[in-house]
Amino acid sequence: MDWYCKHVIHGNLSVKRVYESEQLLAFHHTTPFFEHHVVVIPKQHISSLAEAEAANPALAIELMSVLHKLAVDFSTQWGGCHVGTNVGSYQSARHLHWYIHSGKRIRDRDGNPLP
Repeated sequence: MDWYCKHVIHGNLSVKRVYESEQLLAFHHTTPFFEHHVVVIPKQHISSLAEAEAANPALAIELMSVLHKLAVDFSTQWGGCHVGTNVGSYQSARHLHWYIHSGKRIRDRDGNPLP
């Protein structure tokens, strides 16, 4: 079982929710790498964007709608943002997840706090 399924979806870790539906959950990153950092995940286990399950039209439409709303919110509040996902060896967790972040980087790539 991956980190998102075990800890977030099954409720073993409390997260500050930004959006939730039957299919998706968006929440503030538990150890943010940027000043403003939100993660969006499907509640169904999907390993990555390269998996067949990621092609679910209803999920894709809702996902893009949520990412759009968050991008607008971030742009309005902080002037812009980065929206992205990783696939394969680039993934830190084997569960499809999208990041929306803005502001100053507060952790290095290994997760260590920056001065």
